[in-house]
Amino acid sequence: MVKFTMVLLPFLLSSAGVLAQHRKLTLEVNPGCGDMCKGRSGALVHVAADGPNDTLHHVWDFFGKPTVLLALTPHDTNLTIDWDAYLAHQGKSVKFTNVTDYVFALVINKIIEFEDLNGTAVYDPTAHINKTVIPTESCDWSLVGESREWDEYSASLKGTFPKDTNNTGSIIIKLSAFADALHSNVTPHLFHTTNSTQVDFVFNNLTSYFNASHSRFALDLAVFHTNSNHSILPINRKKLDDEHSPGVFTITELVTADKDGRNGYLQWKDVAYWSPARVMTNSTIVHLPPANPPIHNASESFTQSGVFTYFGEELDDVAANTVIVSFGTEDDGYYGGTHYITWTFLAGIGVPGDDSFSLMVLLILGLGLGIPAVLVVITTGCIISRRINRTRDQLLAGH
Repeated sequence: MVKFTMVLLPFLLSSAGVLAQHRKLTLEVNPGCGDMCKGRSGALVHVAADGPNDTLHHVWDFFGKPTVLLALTPHDTNLTIDWDAYLAHQGKSVKFTNVTDYVFALVINKIIEFEDLNGTAVYDPTAHINKTVIPTESCDWSLVGESREWDEYSASLKGTFPKDTNNTGSIIIKLSAFADALHSNVTPHLFHTTNSTQVDFVFNNLTSYFNASHSRFALDLAVFHTNSNHSILPINRKKLDDEHSPGVFTITELVTADKDGRNGYLQWKDVAYWSPARVMTNSTIVHLPPANPPIHNASESFTQSGVFTYFGEELDDVAANTVIVSFGTEDDGYYGGTHYITWTFLAGIGVPGDDSFSLMVLLILGLGLGIPAVLVVITTGCIISRRINRTRDQLLAGH
């Protein structure tokens, strides 16, 4: 039994994500900006994650359209910002001191409220429906918190609407970078790798411009990646268990085309929540349209974003796609029921994390399979031994 467990243990540890790459994290807010950034709306957070073979730079840019830029670089690569040019939204004002191996970026482009009269909760940008589109650069973004834990560095930013006095609600976005591959402590407990940023959204008390009993919200996201191929592959995976997020068995992934063994991805479980209490009774569905169309002439519409300050006019040559997600399901009360939505997803480089069984479950399964196997062997041995003894006794009695 001990031998069986020792043979099984390395497999269990590997399956549970224990044997994974570790990264050392450092975090800076508005590095090098000094007095120029004081009193301004927005913030730029830079987390450098040093691994054994490379450094992953997380650049979380909220001086305009919120942008998550992930850049994989050699060691000893620094982020440099020409703040005068950057604050004027000039191209290539953000640079790295070495050539990047791969860049994957996500821009939170628009917030969309739409009137869902048919109850499907699926947003169709081509449909003639009542809708309100809020460009995210019109929000007033401020850093409201940061955290440096041993395995996770996080920053929380709050968006308000000073130009719209009727909208007293807010958007909270918490971004996290990780030192180790583990399940997040935030429900629905996504399994993150060390090559990913976790994005946790909260729409809190946003003003509805339609009948609250039919109001839904959607997010217009833009994905940029240094592949020549614009294709982005949607993947739906079924899980065998719901240990970490009860009742949720589906994971959605959007994976970019591979370039020299590199790719980017978005990943989430198909669940959002209508309440800060993230339990199954408060859950709803995340919808993704079947098409994620390419973006053309991005330098015209994304000048106030972190992808333009990095790529500049070359942004038009960068592969890009639109991704729209919406939230809701029939009879869930719509947004007007609670005036609250929260959704969590991952943006990363490489292979998305595999939400496998936890170490405890694998150990229980291993022991559960191992003990019966041992009992079967012992029982079979006893039966064979008894038969041998009986046969021997019969032979001796015959003599």
